[in-house]
Amino acid sequence: MVVGRVWRVAAVATGPLAAYMAWNLGVDYRASILAGCAVAALAWFIDNRLHVVVPLSPFIVTLGMWGALRGAAKGLAGNSAVYVPATRLNEFMKLPLPKSDWSLLARPWQWWSPGVWVFLGLAVLIAAVLRYTQFGRHIYAIGSNEQTARLCGIQVERTKLKIYSFALLLTGVAGVMQFSFVTVGDPTTAFGYELRVIAAVVIGGASLSGGMGGVLGALAGALLISIIDNGCTMLEYEVWVQEIVTGGIIVAAVTMDKLRAQRAAF
Repeated sequence: MVVGRVWRVAAVATGPLAAYMAWNLGVDYRASILAGCAVAALAWFIDNRLHVVVPLSPFIVTLGMWGALRGAAKGLAGNSAVYVPATRLNEFMKLPLPKSDWSLLARPWQWWSPGVWVFLGLAVLIAAVLRYTQFGRHIYAIGSNEQTARLCGIQVERTKLKIYSFALLLTGVAGVMQFSFVTVGDPTTAFGYELRVIAAVVIGGASLSGGMGGVLGALAGALLISIIDNGCTMLEYEVWVQEIVTGGIIVAAVTMDKLRAQRAAF
């Protein structure tokens, strides 16, 4: 979807859907599978023959898939939270309980929870990829000017697919951490976090127009958002006050991004 190959998306989506509908109509499961494969192959053939490309806004695609996957999660969970037996995963975001003495200095792995160490490791890894690898330079080039990047020989579609694949992987890691923190599978958890993420990265120096930003700035922006949320909670403000503050931060962050872009143009 992010590279505009709508017929390939149709092949992935309609194949299983056609097989499921055929099976519900009483068709033998083997025939249903064959019907689904036939529909998927037809859509794939049309894509290869017509090469239809419909550029879609990555933001809209992300929001659309976010809503669809959240709805699928609610359906799979029966519109209720999913409770699982306690495992070692439940301790992933908990602080260890070492002996509190000077020997703790010799055991730095016990300073924070395992989840924090994973977070720091991924942050360093991604920062290094963006700064020191060809893939990272291609990411900035596409964000700055996609057409120029294509003329320079960068395979834009393939790079975009890699970016979103890595993003999905990191989203899965975040989901595991969130589950470890709340110890329950709830499809309504983290509702509205997508706007907080946008505000955090823009505050940290990223541009909504692309081509600017980094891991350190994004972490600083996320830390600021978390401090504001925790501060509102400690001051016992009601939820609606926190939502107003968050909305104001988002508007301010977008305004800063526009002012930064105008200053760069001059």
